[in-house]
Amino acid sequence: MSCLTASSATVKLLLSKTIDSSTVRLTLGFYDKNNSQDSTKVTLRSQAYKVVLKDVTPYPTSFMPDPTQKAVIEIARL
Repeated sequence: MSCLTASSATVKLLLSKTIDSSTVRLTLGFYDKNNSQDSTKVTLRSQAYKVVLKDVTPYPTSFMPDPTQKAVIEIARL
């Protein structure tokens, strides 16, 4: 996880299902570079999923990542 501005957090995820995989980057909070967002659609092995970054705790406050940070991710079949 990283803090891009004082009011945002970005999480890079590797999602996989057997031999199929996809990497996504989700941003929580205010950040507009490259149209970052807190959710995305991913297709793995012909099944579509919605992936949502719900929370980051503790929320970052500087460019120094906290090794105890945890991301709350919601994944639902579409």
